Amino acid sequence: MLNVDLVSESLHPRTVLWLEQTDSTMLDAARLAEGGCPSGTVVGAEEQTAGQGRHGRSWRSDREAGLYFSTVLRLPLAPAQQPMVTMAVGLAVAEALMQTTGVTVDLRWPNDIMLNGRKAVGILVQQHNGALITGIGINVNQAQDALPVLPPTAPPPSPPANPARAAAQGVSPVEWYLDALDRTDGAAIANWPVLNQDFDAIAELMQSPVTVMGLADAGAHATQIMDASQPTFFLSHWVRDEGLFGIEEGVRRLTSDTASLIGLTDRGVIRPGAYADINVVDVDGMSLSLPEIVHDFPGGSPRFIQRATGIDHTIVNGRHFMDHGRHTGTLAGRLLRST
Repeated sequence: MLNVDLVSESLHPRTVLWLEQTDSTMLDAARLAEGGCPSGTVVGAEEQTAGQGRHGRSWRSDREAGLYFSTVLRLPLAPAQQPMVTMAVGLAVAEALMQTTGVTVDLRWPNDIMLNGRKAVGILVQQHNGALITGIGINVNQAQDALPVLPPTAPPPSPPANPARAAAQGVSPVEWYLDALDRTDGAAIANWPVLNQDFDAIAELMQSPVTVMGLADAGAHATQIMDASQPTFFLSHWVRDEGLFGIEEGVRRLTSDTASLIGLTDRGVIRPGAYADINVVDVDGMSLSLPEIVHDFPGGSPRFIQRATGIDHTIVNGRHFMDHGRHTGTLAGRLLRST
């Protein structure tokens, strides 16, 4: 049984409410937030009958099998910054577990902490009435082989870089990251891959005859991810540095191979009658800088960009569109249609 008095004393002057049973501490915290409770209010339970998860999932959390609690936070953050709270909570919980138990845990984005490949902690962060509700469920009093095994979304990742580097310097992962931010004046970025963490598996996939190159949905998450650098990374890393493909095959993979699959037969090729979309590149000089935030959307809204070197000229529909990474002012694009 959790010593609630000790927890309340440790967290004073924050409000700590602990229930014998509830449907969901996330729902309880949301109700408290609606009532105007102060930031830092914690609500926990010995048992949940309808614990909340991502995508509306719900499950039962049994008594004495875990620590289940949610916290109401009132932080001056824009909605686009919410993923950073999930990351911060994950790092903090992982650090606390390693400090108190001595075991090594891994972070699996966006909301799981893993112990030897099994789920030890689930984290959920949601917005509600101007507040952030952070829910944490820690599996305790269970044998390791009884912990849930999650379906893989990718091959098992390598050991996380930040915790390993932090351990080598004798500091916590949070301290290491904060120091990196300080050294770079805030430019350092913690990369928390959602998929494709294993580069050997990526190489195998890319060499498959049924794999077609493409992009993800960076345009829909302009302040969270930066996928537009994929072609530059592909040519500089996989073609030039790793030699996975020759330059001709690498270019084909990025151009006509993808275009022909979706019916754009007059794109991605250089021949009479096709649209003149051409890049003049210096493969040996290709590199990527760190992603950065710029405020050039309507109303000064932010987005990630990532600048590259080695792409000397970009010609769109026969007109000079980019010159060494700078827009020439020409707007020659048009709506793409199957041909």
